[in-house]
Amino acid sequence: MARLTSFGAALLLAASLASAAEFDVASLKQVQLPKGNVNSRDLTFVGNGGVPFKVVGNRITLQGNLRRFIVAAYGVRDYQVTGMPAWSDSVVFNLTAKSPGDDAPATAEVRSMLQALLADRFQLKFHRESKEVPVYELSIVKKTDAFKPAASDEKFNWSLTQDKDHNTVSKATRETIEDFLELVGVSADRPVINKTGITGFIDYEIVFSQEGVDSVEGTDVRILDAVKKQLGMKLESAKGNVNFLIIDGVQRPSEN
Repeated sequence: MARLTSFGAALLLAASLASAAEFDVASLKQVQLPKGNVNSRDLTFVGNGGVPFKVVGNRITLQGNLRRFIVAAYGVRDYQVTGMPAWSDSVVFNLTAKSPGDDAPATAEVRSMLQALLADRFQLKFHRESKEVPVYELSIVKKTDAFKPAASDEKFNWSLTQDKDHNTVSKATRETIEDFLELVGVSADRPVINKTGITGFIDYEIVFSQEGVDSVEGTDVRILDAVKKQLGMKLESAKGNVNFLIIDGVQRPSEN
């Protein structure tokens, strides 16, 4: 009976793989971005509720580096993907694709099609692993109007602008706390765990100067200082278990 059960499971797995969803048409192009620019970082996750791709009818579009494609395909966060090749952060891919049929595909279907595309075009291979790693726990130590729960009638908006003194202003309304945590994590270069007690949408505004800063790392320091001082927050070092996708092999695809 055990042998029959294993054989049946193998047949079901083979059938599932054979029927895996694939795009009817997929156009993939790549763009090289300049290095050393804070704006070259992929921040397209903000405002998309953890779904980086856009779906209009049966048309799917996605823009980002390789990490963003993997995040979109497997529903993980940026920091959960490790072992990336050297070229992966500086090359942006533009994907325009169509799913089978005329109806808009569900999120799970798009993820499955993206997984098939990564395996085919990028020859992506990986394994999963859980590790205890350094994290930051983000908590509120002082209430401030610069960081607060969003009102129910607000709409999402996030902008990076310059004020009259040439300082950078990062301002958001009705942003998810998850997006905010990931934004802080981009500058902290490690996972950020939510200890704020907030689980919904937030408003915030920080102002920081890039004067005298000649590296992305220097800008990160200014951003984290603004988060702590202007938003009344604390980033405390801790250890936490994080599930990772470890990249075993991937190739830079050729253009269409």
